[in-house]
Parts: sequence; C-alpha cells; structure tokens
Amino acid sequence: MGYRKNVLSLITGAAAAQAIPILISPFLTRLYSPKEFGLLALYLSLSAVLSVFAAGRYDLALIEPAQDTEARGLLFAGLSLSIIFGLFISITLAMTAPYIIQLIGASEEVLWLSFVPFTVFSMSCLSIFTYWLNRCKNFKAMNSFRVINALCIAGLSLGFAFTEFKSQGLMLGYMFGQLLTVIYLWMVYIWPEKNKIRAEALIVMRKYFRYPKFLIPSTLAGTVASESPIVLLTKFFDTAVSGLFSFVNRVTVSPMTIIGNSIGEVYRVRAAEHYQQHGECRQIFLRHFRLLAIAGVVPWFVLFFWGPELFAFVFGPQWSEAGKMATILSFVVWLQLVSTPLSYTITFNRSQHLDLYLQIFRVMGSVGSVLVGYAYEDYMLAVKLYCITYCLYYFAHSFIQFRAAKGVN
Repeated sequence: MGYRKNVLSLITGAAAAQAIPILISPFLTRLYSPKEFGLLALYLSLSAVLSVFAAGRYDLALIEPAQDTEARGLLFAGLSLSIIFGLFISITLAMTAPYIIQLIGASEEVLWLSFVPFTVFSMSCLSIFTYWLNRCKNFKAMNSFRVINALCIAGLSLGFAFTEFKSQGLMLGYMFGQLLTVIYLWMVYIWPEKNKIRAEALIVMRKYFRYPKFLIPSTLAGTVASESPIVLLTKFFDTAVSGLFSFVNRVTVSPMTIIGNSIGEVYRVRAAEHYQQHGECRQIFLRHFRLLAIAGVVPWFVLFFWGPELFAFVFGPQWSEAGKMATILSFVVWLQLVSTPLSYTITFNRSQHLDLYLQIFRVMGSVGSVLVGYAYEDYMLAVKLYCITYCLYYFAHSFIQFRAAKGVN
C-alpha cells in the first residue's frame, strides 16, 4: 500500500510540475519565436553535456550505500565537485566563448554563454538533491521542489518577455528559476545537516569510483546523443529548425519522461532492495515494464494521428511544422517512457560497460542522422533517421535491463 501511495504521490507531483510549463507554452510561443526557442535549446544542450562531469556521477551512487554515513559522504562529494566544476567552466568559457560561437554558428552574441556555468551547477545540484531525497524516501519534498522549480522558471520566462532582455528571456528565466530552487533546497534540506555530510567523503569516493569510471563516459555519450541534434541542426540548418525540434521535446518527450521517472524513482529503491536480498528483481522489473508500456499508448496515439493539427491549434500556426516532427517522434516518446525509468537496473549486475556501447551507437546514429539530412538538404529526413536510431537504442537497452533484472552477469 505504501508503495502505491509513493508512486501515486510522485506521479501527481511530476504531473503538476510538468503541467506548469505546458500550460504557459501557448503564451510563450506567442511571445517568443522559434529562433529564440532554438537559442534556449542550444544553451540547455551545452549545459546538459557539461553537467555530466559536474558531480562525477556520485549522485547516482547515493541510493546504493547501506550506511547513512557513506551516503552523506557521497552527498558532500557531489556538491563539492559541482561547485569546483562550475568555477572551472566559468573560467574556461570566458576564454573560449568567441571560438565556441564561431564553431556552432549560432550567433555573434556571446553573452548567453556566461549563463552556462550557473545552469551546469544547478542541474548537477538538482540531480543530487533528487537522489538524496529519494534515498530518504521524502517523496513529498521531491514533489514540492519540482513544482517550485517549474513555477520559478515559468514566471521568470514570462516576465523577461516584457523587458529589454527579451532575446535572452527564456535562458534567464531558466537560469534564475533553477538557482532559486537550489537555494531553497540547500537551506531547507542541506544546511541543517551541514555538520554531518562531510563524513568519509574521500573514502567513499574511492569506494564508489566505478560510478565516475563507467557512468561518466556512458552518460556523456547518452547526453551528447540527446543534445547533438540541437547543435547540428543549428549549425547546418538554422536556429529556428532547432527551436522547432527542441519544442517538440519540451512538450512531448520531456513530460512523459518526468512522469515515467516518477515511477522509476520508487522502482529504484524497491528493486535495489529486492536485488540485494535475492540476487534478482525480474518480477518487479516486468511489472513496471508492462505498466509503462500501457501508459505510453495514449500519447503515441494522439501525437501520431493529430500532431500537426494539435500543435497549430494550441501553440499557433507557426508551430504546425513542429507537429509534423511530433508525429514522427511519437514512437520515441512511447519507447522512452518504457525504457528510461528502468535504466538504473543495469547497475545491479554492473552492466555499465554494455550501456557505454549502446550510448556510443546512439551518438553515432544521432550525428549521422543530421549529417544525412544536411546532405539531402532535408531536416525532416534527419528527424526520421533520428527516430529510427532511438527506437533501436531503446529496444536494445530494455533487453540489457531485463538481463540485469534476472541477475545474469
């Protein structure tokens, strides 16, 4: 009963948090152009890739330790590394900003690159706080900070649209919204425990070194695969095309992922406990797999049959092209909802090396899709090939997850 209550609580909180950006999207799409959404996507893509390194992936290790002292050490290690890496990125980008802008061909304006270190830091901290609160089974707090984060980003994005900073309004809204959320979480959940979380930091970093050793490369490959289409579409086509592509992810893929991950966050704890006791978690895995597969039918059906009409009606005529992309990517939406929440399963039998191979395939497929589309001067072809790549990836990843759930080494 407690398990179902936790799942329902997380789904409700995730749905509420995701409903906020979706509800304001019809306003934002009329205040900001596809090009400005494309610049936001480019900014977030760069931030997401860099954030992989920030905490050394020790955030993913927070659930594993049996002793709270070890978990606190990992918490302190992750937060410390995030601060250090944020400072390092600030210095690096200050020296290389003009060259980066020239490389990606987005804009002569380099000001937005100065926002990146703050977002890298906040992304890393929010991931750490999520896993820490998950370990503590404080699902109410997880729901609260997600809603707070969504409200801050939404309110600030709307507000900046009416200022002289409108061209960077979406980025400023995102940056300050996340930073406000991090400050809130730090003051409420970390500051009262500041004297406890330093315990054994260096010791546990060595003990759990397999997380940065295997998961930084695999997560980096996965993140590059996810974000590279934004950069390449910007370079080879234009910012408006990348804006359309990113907006589809914003209102379709991302909501499904967040809702699916709400189930996944509870699944991680339940499956990890069962695996530690029995050496397998096959039935738990299959139960969640079926649940997620059934849940994905409705969004796939709606997007596949009514994508262009839905986008044009809700977001405005200039977004009907995004609806065509949504029709193609509806299969990715479904498979991502099924596979991503269960991805933590591969750590049970230490299959991170297999995940790395799949991530490399995803990088090559993503990059290759855009390059082929560019060669034929057809960005819709790039989107179709991207869809095929991701479908193959999720099929293979689900097989590896099932293998790990059975306890096969």
